[in-house]
Parts: sequence; structure tokens; C-alpha cells
Amino acid sequence: MQAELCGVTLHYEQYGQGDRHVLMLHGWGCEIKHFAPIADSLQSDYYITVIDFPAHGQATPPPQPWGVADFAACVKALILQLGIAPCDIIAHSFGGRVALLLAAEHPEAVLTMETKGIPIALMTAKHLSVPLLIARRDSRAYEGSAVKINYVAGPHGDRVETMTLERRAIAPGQRVLIVDDFAKNGGTLNGMADLAYEFQAQVVGVGVMVAARELHLRRAHNVRPLVHVKYKERFSEGVEVGAIQF
Repeated sequence: MQAELCGVTLHYEQYGQGDRHVLMLHGWGCEIKHFAPIADSLQSDYYITVIDFPAHGQATPPPQPWGVADFAACVKALILQLGIAPCDIIAHSFGGRVALLLAAEHPEAVLTMETKGIPIALMTAKHLSVPLLIARRDSRAYEGSAVKINYVAGPHGDRVETMTLERRAIAPGQRVLIVDDFAKNGGTLNGMADLAYEFQAQVVGVGVMVAARELHLRRAHNVRPLVHVKYKERFSEGVEVGAIQF
């Protein structure tokens, strides 16, 4: 089977059974056939996907020299296209370098605030097959103990608000993607990033529907807006639209 992604034609094979997906990434100079013995031994319990990296096996070479990050981006695009996330990865040599990048960047949960951004965050979490976490203004008694922080908010950063999240929501070291509907000064985004860091979690990115150019981000980084507003006070003066990327 083939897939046209990232300017190359990828070759991949899928077989096996079960609800748990396993992706196999070969080493430099190798190809799909080198994983055949391992894949054969696992296919009775797992759904296996094995790929040829670009310029290997039956895959075409990239249009220009690629680094490890480019290979990882291409594999991530294939994972999303095939709908096999989340998946376990078995890798050899160079495939292990790609797997490390994928693991470091792929979120294990989506975090949002109890605002209009919930529908966007919900669909993002559903697409990525990860849990949705909702930070609230006030904690709920039935949620048990919670972590509470204060953060600076408002159009001019002129007020202090609070947000809470139940203590059991995020495990230390968990990779979190922050999603919100609108970011003007970045106060809420910074607050959610601070909240995630209180859990010793890793913020792998921030996705927003609409963002102002004048965002003042302190701890929320790697922001990907769907719509970038040129002038935050006068939306009618123009916007720039680009594809959102996680």
C-alpha cells in the first residue's frame, strides 16, 4: 500500500488483528522485510503497520535532504491518515531516533479552560484519541483535592483570576497539548501552562482558533493559531489564515 505525504510516496503494509496498534520503524539502509520475523510473531495479537522510510525499500526519496525531524513529521502524518493513534512503536537504530521525537511531541492529553474553547478541544482530543482535561474557575467538591493557581488575565493584564484542576488529572511527565478558542494577550494560555507545570507535566504545544499578533507569552510556547488577527482591537482591518499544526 502507498500514501502520498510530505512530498514523497510512502510504502507501508498492514496486517494482524486486535485493537492495539503497533508501528514498526526500521533502521537506516533497511526496509520493511527486515521486520518480517517480529511482525509475524505479533500479528495474532496486534494490528501491525510497517513502513519503508523515504528513500528506502519501495518509498520514493524526499525532494530535498531531510533531517530526523522531517522523517518524524512524515511518519506522524501517516499515523494520523491511517487513524492508528495511539500506537506502540517498535524501532531499530535510525527508527529509534524518529520514535523518540514522535514520543516527545505527541500529546497524551488535551487541556482547555471551561470556556467556549471546549468544543474545539473536545474534537482535538477525539482526533488524537487522548483524554480531554478541563480546568475550572472553581474546584468541585466531588472531584476531590485539586491544584489551584492564580494567573494574570484581562485585555490589559489588569486582573488576577484563578483556575483549578483535580490533582489526579495529570501524571508527572505527561505530555499535554493546550487548546483554547481565542488568545488576545495570552494570559489564559500562560495560566494553563503554569497549571500543567505544577503537575510537572510537559507542554508540547498550544493550539488556538484565533490569536492576536501581540500575544505576550511567558510559558505557553509553540502556539499554532488557525486565524491570526493583525490588529487585536480592530478585527475588520484584516486577518491572516493558515493551517493549524500540532
